[in-house]
Amino acid sequence: MEDWLYTGDFTEASPGIIYTSNQSGLFSLDTGTMKLENVDTEGLSDNSFIQKYFRDDAGTEWLGTTYGLYEKKRGQRAYIWHDLSKLPDGNETSNEITYFVNHPGLGFWILTNNGLFSYSYSTGNIDRQTYDPEQGHILASQDINSLYADDNGIVWVGKWGGGLSRYDTGTRQIRTYTMADWLPSMGIQYILKDSENNDLWMSTFDGISRFDIDTEQFVNYTMENGLHSQLFSDGSGLKTSDGLFIFGGSNGITFFRPSDVARSSPPPRMHFTDLEINDVSHPFDNGVFNADNITLAYNQNTISIDYTGIHYSNPARNRFSYILENYDTGWRDVGLQRTAYYPNLPPGNYVFRVKAANSNGVWNEDGISMRILINPPWWRTIWAYLLYGLLFAGAVYVIDRSQRRRLVRKERERAREKELAQAKEIEKAYHDLGKAHQNLEAAHANLKAAQGQLVQQEKLASLGQLTAGIAHEIKNPLNFVNNFSEVSLELVEEAREEIRQMTGDRGRGNSPISSVPGASESGMAGSSPEAALILEILADIETNLRKIHEHGSRADGIVKSMLQHSRGGSGKMEPTDLNGLVKEYVNLAFHGMRAGKESISVDIDLQLDETIGEVPLVSEDFSRVILNLCNNAFDAMRSLSNMSDSSVPKGYQPKLAIRTKQEPGKVVLEIEDNGPGIPDHIKDKIMQPFFTTKKGTHGTGLGLSITHDIVKAQGGDISIKTIENERTVFTITLPE
Repeated sequence: MEDWLYTGDFTEASPGIIYTSNQSGLFSLDTGTMKLENVDTEGLSDNSFIQKYFRDDAGTEWLGTTYGLYEKKRGQRAYIWHDLSKLPDGNETSNEITYFVNHPGLGFWILTNNGLFSYSYSTGNIDRQTYDPEQGHILASQDINSLYADDNGIVWVGKWGGGLSRYDTGTRQIRTYTMADWLPSMGIQYILKDSENNDLWMSTFDGISRFDIDTEQFVNYTMENGLHSQLFSDGSGLKTSDGLFIFGGSNGITFFRPSDVARSSPPPRMHFTDLEINDVSHPFDNGVFNADNITLAYNQNTISIDYTGIHYSNPARNRFSYILENYDTGWRDVGLQRTAYYPNLPPGNYVFRVKAANSNGVWNEDGISMRILINPPWWRTIWAYLLYGLLFAGAVYVIDRSQRRRLVRKERERAREKELAQAKEIEKAYHDLGKAHQNLEAAHANLKAAQGQLVQQEKLASLGQLTAGIAHEIKNPLNFVNNFSEVSLELVEEAREEIRQMTGDRGRGNSPISSVPGASESGMAGSSPEAALILEILADIETNLRKIHEHGSRADGIVKSMLQHSRGGSGKMEPTDLNGLVKEYVNLAFHGMRAGKESISVDIDLQLDETIGEVPLVSEDFSRVILNLCNNAFDAMRSLSNMSDSSVPKGYQPKLAIRTKQEPGKVVLEIEDNGPGIPDHIKDKIMQPFFTTKKGTHGTGLGLSITHDIVKAQGGDISIKTIENERTVFTITLPE
């Protein structure tokens, strides 16, 4: 017996005859005589080590060796070798056969270190299973340790490092269970079935596990439950005829009857142990806080909650999951962690829930909970918001009433002053001229109507908006005022001419004016105070009419600008050559200025970035922006050139610089002049409608307002940088 260094599996070959093997070959043991004899294994390779002997339902003998599979049918003398490494996806370890498992009526299974093989009684073929994705699911590990074949076509496969797999031989689908499903180890050594309870019992690298096939739940047993060891041997298991389950391990054997093992596995009991608020610990056993309801101030919003689950069977493997309702979006599976940390929680109502599972994966679904209220600061309470609302509403009301009263008073005073001044002038002319006053009475009524419309226009201008319809309605009476003032001027000139003629006819004695009291023979113009007075009144009327015509013309220009402003840009944005558009309309503005009455010499400096391509613009609208800004720059530099005081730099030469440049995601256009600049106190107002710094009838105050609206409509932005008496830069930013 000195050569027996290793003994393979024991198999009952026939009644009273036990087959076993070692490094020397296959042996038979007669249990009656206890005689050990060598069994003839003709056909085996010399380097084949027999690990398993198996006799199938047809009486064929099979040998599983480290060098392949050997077969000997009834009546044959020698074994025939089957090289499993030649089958699909095989290699040398596919010939390392560890076990045979009979599948009654169908065949048997061959377990190897690289692949699961099946032998069919009906076809006599050996096929590899669970390796080809095109034929069905595959096993993640092909190192097969153990197998149990159910009568319903389901095969339970235990793998080295691959967990437990349920293989449906009909559909070729596989469902694998791992440690995430509470399997104690990924190495399954042996599988036995408890048919009465429909359970699988498995020995593993870390204890014994019971698997409920119906509920798919694992219950695990360790040395704390009475096992002799945690590590069990592969292929070492037995179910006796009287229902005793036996597993061999590193420290002997473990045997039991499944019916004697309790099936229940109670979950852990849960408790809160500590609450940390801003890193200050408050154990729940000191009575400071009630674990059911916690109320905190707004600045106590960084909390840490400690909890535990009490279970006396392997408590170190209890697992936890928690959620903070109204904050977390779902349960957090934190494994063995026993602390929940929440920093900087916003004020609100929360419910903290935690549940635990024992080492068998049985959860305490009810768990425990804690209500947490974090109060807001006083300035974020509902009373504070009500106070804010009242203060805001009061401020708005006071400002609105004040503005309304101021505007109404101002407009009334302005209208009253204008009406009184015009009424006095008309009344004086009426008393002095008599019948001439009647001829001008209608004009006075029309002027009052126009004046009322202008007052309304100024009121609307204070709000910053006028519609195109109102502008059209104002324009018709303005035309009448201007035309009638021109006709009245002609009438005044005709009246003056009549007086001159009367003065000349006085010497011939046939003039109607000769009846004027006080007239002398020497000439009316020179000798009659009444004629001189009439001429003086006519001169005053002419002056008034010219003022009326002058301001009527300015109002007409304002209406035209209002119409242009109200129309805005409605064209379609199209890719436009920005540099070309700038060149064209800068030149147009320059030549227009040079052709005017008050032209000046200006140096034009075009600094255009040639890398700029086409920019999406409404070109007909954007051209007005270029013209408006250039014309304003010309006007500003003209005003500085015309100054005679010391504020004008010596050797001053007007200069207009236009720059374009490319920046990430945008295009920039700058228009810079070296004029007098814009005072800080009006810089924020110049974009408002009807605001102008130009004197007299020059300007309507709508140019920069139109420019601002066009740039905004293009999706851009406009800004102003200015230094008084040095320069002004208008910067337009457009998206690419």
